[in-house]
Amino acid sequence: MTDPTFDGRAFINGERIAARDGQTFDCVSPVDGRLLTAVARCGEADIDAAVAAARTAFEDGRWSGMAPAQRKRVMIKFAEQLLAHADELALTETLDMGKPIRYAKSVDVNSAANCIRWYGEAVDKVYDEIAPTPRTALALITREPVGVVGVIVPWNYPMIMAAWKIAPALAAGNSVVLKPSEKSPLTALRLAELALAAGIPPGVFNVVPGYGPEAGSPLALHMDVDCIAFTGSTRVGKQIHVMAGQSNRMARALLLTSITGVRADTSLSIRMRLTPGDTPITRPTRPRSLITGWPMATPLLVPTLASCARR
Repeated sequence: MTDPTFDGRAFINGERIAARDGQTFDCVSPVDGRLLTAVARCGEADIDAAVAAARTAFEDGRWSGMAPAQRKRVMIKFAEQLLAHADELALTETLDMGKPIRYAKSVDVNSAANCIRWYGEAVDKVYDEIAPTPRTALALITREPVGVVGVIVPWNYPMIMAAWKIAPALAAGNSVVLKPSEKSPLTALRLAELALAAGIPPGVFNVVPGYGPEAGSPLALHMDVDCIAFTGSTRVGKQIHVMAGQSNRMARALLLTSITGVRADTSLSIRMRLTPGDTPITRPTRPRSLITGWPMATPLLVPTLASCARR
C-alpha cells in the first residue's frame, strides 16, 4: 500500500476547515522523521465553533432525537467503516505515532471497531425505571444524553482511546468535540470523516487538533460543554478537574485512565451502584450525569429523575 495523503485540517460541523487564525504545526513521523502534513493549530475560536456546532446538533435532535434502534444501525455502520479502511488507518497510526503496523491493524483498528460496535449494539437495550414510591406519587428514572461531551485523549493508542470515549457518548445521543494529542492527531481526524460517511450527521462529531493550553484548556473551561472525558497524566487530569469546576454548574465528570466518574444528585438521594475502584463525584444540582469508562462498561447515559403527584 502506498503512503496515504493526510489532511491536517480540523473537522467541524461536517467539514474540513483550517484554524481560524490560519496557524498550523508540523506533524512529523517518529518512524523516520518525515513531515506527514501540516495540522491545524486550533485555539479558543475553533473550540467555540466546534462546541457551537455540537450544541446546535444536539438541540435540534438530528442525532439525540433519533430512535435508539436507528442510532444503533449507524454506529454499526461506523464500525464497519473502520474495518473497511483498516489498512489506511493502520498505516496512518504507524506513521503518526510509531506503533508497528502489524499491531496497529490487528489490535488498534479491530479494538476501536469492536468498541464502537459494542456500544451501538447496547444502546437500544437500556431501559428506564420506575422508582419505589408510595401510591400517592410516581417517580420515573429516565436515561437521557447529557449534551455536549468534550474529549481529550493522549498520544499513545490514539484510535482506541478515542473510541473508548466517543463510542458511548455517540451511541447515547450526545454530541462530541474531540481534542486529540498534537503528537498523534491524524487517525482522530479520519475517524470523523468515516463517522460522517456512516450516517452520523454533521455537527455531532467534531475533531479539533491543537496544543493543550491553546485547545484543550478552552475545551475544559467551556461554559457550554456538559462533560469532559479525559485520559492522560495525573497532573493534567487535576488541571482539567479544576477547569471543569471553574466553568458551568452542570454535571461534569472527569474520567482518568481506569477510573469511572459518576455524578449523582445527593439532594434527591439518587445513587448508582459503583464497582470496586469507581469514584463517585456528587453535586447539589439537577441530576444530569455522565457514566463512562472502559470499552465494556455501561453505555454513557444520564439518569434524570422526574416525579409528580398522582391524583
